[in-house]
Amino acid sequence: MTELENCLIDSDTRKKIINRSRFFLGSVFLLILMGLYALASVSLAGKSFIFQQLIFYGVSIFSAFCVVLLGYKKLFKLTPYFICIMILLLLGVFLFEKKNGAFRWIKIPFTHFKIQPSELLKFVIVIVMSQLAYTKSSLIKSINNFKEFWLFFRKHLIMPSIMILLVLCGRDLGTTLLLTSYVIYIMWVAGLKLKFFITLVILLVFSATIYVWSSPPRLQRMVSYWERLCGIDDGVNNEQLEMSLKALGSGGLKGVGVFEGKVKNKIPEKSTDFILATIGEELGFIGAVAVAALYLSFFIFGNELALLIPSERGRLLILGYVYIIVIQSFINIGVVYGSLPTKGMPAALLSKGGSNLLFCISAVGVIISVSLDALNSNYNKGFFSRIKSSVPFMTRS
Repeated sequence: MTELENCLIDSDTRKKIINRSRFFLGSVFLLILMGLYALASVSLAGKSFIFQQLIFYGVSIFSAFCVVLLGYKKLFKLTPYFICIMILLLLGVFLFEKKNGAFRWIKIPFTHFKIQPSELLKFVIVIVMSQLAYTKSSLIKSINNFKEFWLFFRKHLIMPSIMILLVLCGRDLGTTLLLTSYVIYIMWVAGLKLKFFITLVILLVFSATIYVWSSPPRLQRMVSYWERLCGIDDGVNNEQLEMSLKALGSGGLKGVGVFEGKVKNKIPEKSTDFILATIGEELGFIGAVAVAALYLSFFIFGNELALLIPSERGRLLILGYVYIIVIQSFINIGVVYGSLPTKGMPAALLSKGGSNLLFCISAVGVIISVSLDALNSNYNKGFFSRIKSSVPFMTRS
């Protein structure tokens, strides 16, 4: 199966790609600014996170720059290496101590920094599944019964399943559900029949229920969540949620003012999972809605951009990265507002942390690469030619 990688696009489509790309990058830029503001605010009353976060931004932007120069097509050739590295990293977390009851982190020697392999897996699994969905699209569309689906699973989905299973073994249920839902989604985009899509969603919900039921702490959190929704429990058994709702409530419509928040200082994980509570307290409901609107813009312009891309593999990459980033972010918003059970899911491009930021900005780099390639498939050739001609040992005599 071949793809018209370098097919020409008309001038109208070209203009639309440029236009959507600008709006898409605009939403990314504004989210980054909002995140820096929120981190500066929570840093006023204690440890400063700004310098560390700026380092993370520098590394992430450098990674995105490298992705753009390399070109998204070359990422598919690196898939076997990505898989091997990810499996080693996902196994490596078990060599380090638990944090909050889960194996998620690998400490970088001789530094204070840690990496979270499950966040890096988000980047890799989109590449793996996009390649699979592209090369096996006709086979996916031809699946007519569960026996054929099982054969397809055994032959083509074992490796992604192993990587996701390793995340679950590290007791990271949230990321496991997010990645599994992505795999189901991209299979549906590739042409999986609706009955199989619905069946897989039901199986995912059923499996998650069984997993939660088998873990007393998780079960207690779920029971507390339902009791609060039913009005039996007002949330006082969950300090994070209690302080988050107080901060949001004190902010009202317009907020208490920039850097004027008081309740934010009492929120556990105020710089990561509950950073939106700081924005809601200081900028009010208007500020929180603005954040949600930016994520919605990211989703809309990202998907519109994907539909304009002539390359099927490029389109699948954009759809995958947009799906994971937006779903993760709206889960975070739901948790902060108490609409969803408390879960350690950061707000993309807002929360403190290097691993998720590295994933998000590198994913944006891939999307930029896809857009540039659609406009000019040789956009990065000149750069490498200049590098090759300037390095003596790379120039043939």
